[in-house]
This record gives sequence, structure tokens and C-alpha cells, in this order.
Amino acid sequence: MLREPPAQLRQRLRLPGQPPRPKRARVGSAVGGQGRDGPALRSEELAEAFRQATGSEATTEEVLALVADSAYVDELEGTVHALDARTLPQDPMERLKRLFELQTHWQPERLAAFLAPTLGAGLKVDPWLMKFTRVVHVEVEQGKEQRMLIKKFAGI
Repeated sequence: MLREPPAQLRQRLRLPGQPPRPKRARVGSAVGGQGRDGPALRSEELAEAFRQATGSEATTEEVLALVADSAYVDELEGTVHALDARTLPQDPMERLKRLFELQTHWQPERLAAFLAPTLGAGLKVDPWLMKFTRVVHVEVEQGKEQRMLIKKFAGI
């Protein structure tokens, strides 16, 4: 489902149209929200497509956990993007740089999951991450803040 263009998936499964996004300052990622395939697939749309395809009653969080290895979620925009972790660089610093090129704000556990395979046996992920990132609290939903990581230095 993630490899199929969002517009085709919406049309094939007859998903309802996207509601307009609330206006907010753009701190967005390098990946644009609209391309030749239309707006990116929202996490709710992916969950609905999964439920229709499998006939299950999985929640949005359960569906996102299932695709965690092959996709990442832009929390600020609420969209899901395909990402093959095998195509990322094997050097931890290069991988971190590439991930921050994809989006500016990451959930700590998602960033750690992408970086853990590249670190040596003696290194722990969280202390290593804190050397190059800093914690910010972002209000994703009205009245609800979320802890996220952003890059600490411009060169990363």
C-alpha cells in the first residue's frame, strides 16, 4: 500500500477526501507534501486502507506499528511516507544526517530504531543520540505536547 501513489489508493479504496490542513508555521521537512501523486497519505487513510484490505479492526496506532520498518510518520503533518531502511547509509552520522533531511522533528523511539543497527556493539543508542540532538516539546494537537528530537548542530 505504501508503494502505491496516494491518489490511486484513495480512488481504488474509495477513501474520503482529505480535510484541509490547519494553518501553521512551516517547519516542514525536505520532502514536499504534494507531488505528482497528490498529497501524501495521511495516517488515518493508511489505517482505513489497511482495515479494508485485511478486514481487521486494527487501530491507527497498531497499523503504524506494523509498518514501522518500512515507513516513517511525519508527526507535524500527520502523513506516512515509505522508507526502506536498507537504503539508508550504514555510517551512524550519515544516517542521522539523512534522517534529518527527511524531516526536522522525530520521535525519540523512532529515531533510535533507525540508528540502532548502525552503532557498534559497545555504544548505547540514547546517549549517542543526545550528543547530536536536543529535545523539544511540540504541540501537535491542541493542548497536547509531544516530546521530539531535533538536530543540535547545523552540520548534521
